[in-house]
Amino acid sequence: MTEIVDVIIPYSSEYTEKYKLERAKESAKNQTVDVNLIICEDDVGPAYGRNRGLERSKNRFVAFLDADDYWEEDKLEKQIKKLDETGSGLCLNKVRRGEEIIDPVRESEIEFIKDLLLCNISSLTSSILIDSEKFQNRFDEEMYRFEDHLFIIETVNQSGICFVNEILTTVEKHDNGLSSKTDQYKALNSRSKISKKIGDYYPSLKETAVRDLAQRHRWVGRDFYFNSDYKKSIELYKKSLSIKILPKTIAA
Repeated sequence: MTEIVDVIIPYSSEYTEKYKLERAKESAKNQTVDVNLIICEDDVGPAYGRNRGLERSKNRFVAFLDADDYWEEDKLEKQIKKLDETGSGLCLNKVRRGEEIIDPVRESEIEFIKDLLLCNISSLTSSILIDSEKFQNRFDEEMYRFEDHLFIIETVNQSGICFVNEILTTVEKHDNGLSSKTDQYKALNSRSKISKKIGDYYPSLKETAVRDLAQRHRWVGRDFYFNSDYKKSIELYKKSLSIKILPKTIAA
């Protein structure tokens, strides 16, 4: 293959040891296609780093690789082939995370979007390969969490999705990682934005998105209750009921 793939790696020494960055870089350099590494070192956040990488990107194909993670050597080659075969704008593959295998492969686009919405699949960012000729999306830098989910949803809505049914990405989670430090209260605002976009892009999933958002507010409210923060608990229960009246929320 003659294609050059831009590989964007956001990196912060606050969250990831240097040797893991080097491992990620080596897994990109060892690909069976030519790559151009774009390392974005900052402490602002991964969405910021990925967007700065997209601004510097000059090639048709762009992949994202978190500094904790690494690839099989034929990952990009197989994904480029699948993108060319299907005409889609985004390609994903199976992911290994510890002993767990994350399988995003679905028979339809709507089934994939639904499972992404419900968080039945996650940790997909380092498996993403995009065809930048199909769209010009960016990551939402104002989102506290799940900005990768929104990016995927918007991209799939514009350009379609395809899958390589193989484990080609390994994701490493650790106690110091950014995703391990989650403020549930703030994360709900991110889920609210995703819920709205789902309703706009996929009307058949609007009711599912609304119900899911109401349930998430109840779940977080329950956590605050058992941590004796009754004021926040009641606030979240009320918010849940304002989104959708569910019997379990009334009981809570």
